[in-house]
Amino acid sequence: MEELNLSKNKISDINILDKVKFKKLSSLNLSNNEISDINILDNVNFKKLEELDLGFNKISDISVFERIILEKLKILYLNDNNIIKDEFSGIIADLISKIKTFEI
Repeated sequence: MEELNLSKNKISDINILDKVKFKKLSSLNLSNNEISDINILDNVNFKKLEELDLGFNKISDISVFERIILEKLKILYLNDNNIIKDEFSGIIADLISKIKTFEI
């Protein structure tokens, strides 16, 4: 599987992601859900992930992006969440320098 679209499904818990192997996944869309905790991303292997859409959720803490390695990531959407930009300015600056398209 190269693309997985789980948008608009009222998902609040994404812990199942660490049970699935995503060897070929290049695009993951989890937008428009009820997700608030994304720390499970720390345990998921996304070696080929190029696009991650987490927009329109309830995410407030993006510190997981300090710990995970997303070597191929080119597009990241975090728009319309509860992220306090000043609180995570260092992480945001780092992501902007590495990613082609970044929305927050």
